[in-house]
Amino acid sequence: MLQNPYDVLAANAKRTPDRIALKLPASSVSYAAFVNIVDGFAEVLVRSGFQPGFKVVVMVKPGLELYALAFALFKVKGIPVIVDPGMGLKRILASYQHVGAEVFIGIPITQIIRTFATETFSSLQLIYSVKNGVLKVVQGQEQALSHYPLPAAIQKNELGFITFTTGSTGPAKAVEASYGMLEAAVHIIRTQFDQGPDEKDLVSMPFFGLISLMIGSTVVIPKMNPGKPAHINAAIIAKTILDEGITSMLASPAFYDKLSRFASDHKLVFPTLRCMTAGGAPMTLDIMKRCETMISAQGKFYVCWGATEGLPLSFINVKEVESLKIPVIAGGLGAPIGRPVSGVRLEIIRLHKGDAPAWNERDPLPQGEMGEIIANGANVSTGYYKDDKANRAHKLIDSQGQIWHRTGDVGFLDAEGRVIFIGRMAHIVEFEGEIFHSVACEGVSNAHAQVKRSALVSAFNKPTMILELRPDASNAHQIKDEVRSLLQANPRTAKIKDILIHRSFPVDPRHNAKIERAKLALWACYTPSLSSHLPKIIPIGGWLFLLAPLFFELNTFWWVIWWIDLILSTVAHLAQIPTAIPIAEIHGYSKKEAAFWTMVLGATFWKPLTLTPKA
Repeated sequence: MLQNPYDVLAANAKRTPDRIALKLPASSVSYAAFVNIVDGFAEVLVRSGFQPGFKVVVMVKPGLELYALAFALFKVKGIPVIVDPGMGLKRILASYQHVGAEVFIGIPITQIIRTFATETFSSLQLIYSVKNGVLKVVQGQEQALSHYPLPAAIQKNELGFITFTTGSTGPAKAVEASYGMLEAAVHIIRTQFDQGPDEKDLVSMPFFGLISLMIGSTVVIPKMNPGKPAHINAAIIAKTILDEGITSMLASPAFYDKLSRFASDHKLVFPTLRCMTAGGAPMTLDIMKRCETMISAQGKFYVCWGATEGLPLSFINVKEVESLKIPVIAGGLGAPIGRPVSGVRLEIIRLHKGDAPAWNERDPLPQGEMGEIIANGANVSTGYYKDDKANRAHKLIDSQGQIWHRTGDVGFLDAEGRVIFIGRMAHIVEFEGEIFHSVACEGVSNAHAQVKRSALVSAFNKPTMILELRPDASNAHQIKDEVRSLLQANPRTAKIKDILIHRSFPVDPRHNAKIERAKLALWACYTPSLSSHLPKIIPIGGWLFLLAPLFFELNTFWWVIWWIDLILSTVAHLAQIPTAIPIAEIHGYSKKEAAFWTMVLGATFWKPLTLTPKA
């Protein structure tokens, strides 16, 4: 029998009732008060007919209500369904439909989505709305309770919640997370990273706030959009760290990139910050170096590696990474991601296409040989929900009946027992009998001082290195020649001769740091359409004509033309924005930039960007 996560929270509240559980931008809640809110939510659920095992769509912003709902659902043995809001509405709804939830809980605006997405939510039995800390029944049978709901008994292998992969290298998959998996993650964070109840933890990834609350720490939620870590207001984050005395934090490389630039520019050091952890995507050395200057000499900075199916799997101290810069990273061998965390077993097996091999056919590889990394541990998911195809492809069962997960990542073990990550299987480029691994090859081009990051893709069946330059970079042609020389000088990358420069890499929606190589490969194989170079003077002239009534008296004919122009310049341009955004994003424009220029220039902005096959 396992202790219910609610019981863990309640024990923390009993031990330190007055300790702040959640510190929000405008308020704070003690552990005692937080448990009272959780209890209130749980009572509303049970009174309205909630049954243990119900799957629950939770469309609530990160904050007090989200965490209170999570623990209330644990208490009544509900199964939260967690989907990354950055996936886009179409994929979010497809994910919810795949699960077939019985319960919907959402803030008022999400009720509109639920109302119109009838097919997605056809399985709903209970509907709730949450606003200002109050949970209301929208659809459900109110009933009296003979007793207050007790925390439900749970088992280690029971389904605790369902979360989805980002689908950056394939369709999003519904990951089954057991209660034992959550307990193991808490144990790892507590012991491996020495996090205790006295921490003040700045949380930019909502899941880790759940872990901190189970540890008994104070969770500080900064003013930011967790789905857009690359767009934080670094000044606000820095002020929060200083004002609240933050001692630990985990964030994506994109978050640290912006924060460390601000800290460097303003010569800031965060004296209370003793442990920083980065995860979610590979981190460049220049970000690591800048981050190290933000903490005291006694502070520690780790880089974690893992997956939605297992968090974390390995970790490494940044100082150790820096010592391996020249021989490993810049040498084209790969990126060190450290040794397995306590309780996790990693193994390197020969690359297999298609379904997972039988255990006795997996072909384990010795130290130094490159292959796929597979993982096993209490914090590693054992399956995907209602997805036999994904289970056949990604799960192996060993001779003791233990389930191992195929990560899809390629790497090798070095002589010190560290895992060196060289890229994703999905990103392998084959050319003239050689195999090129993305992360390993990119380490060579990233060594150039004016390259922000690079991406290896296959274009016209040839390895092509795409560069994103630093903002202060100059003379792009010279940089291309110098990067080509670096690649030619390394036998592992000598056959990479095609180099392109991209405006700004498209990245994943969750961490804003994983490069979306599939989009870059599409961009590299195609060129902007030459048949649709519409003159931009037309929409500009249209906007200027709208100012005519300020200077001239218009007759009826010109008023008719004015109204037509107004509709074309506003409504017609506005209607084109959904089409323009995905096209412009491949070329490195942000959503805001794409929307702005489409509003101003209409089709003359985005149609020339439409990709057509190169001749």
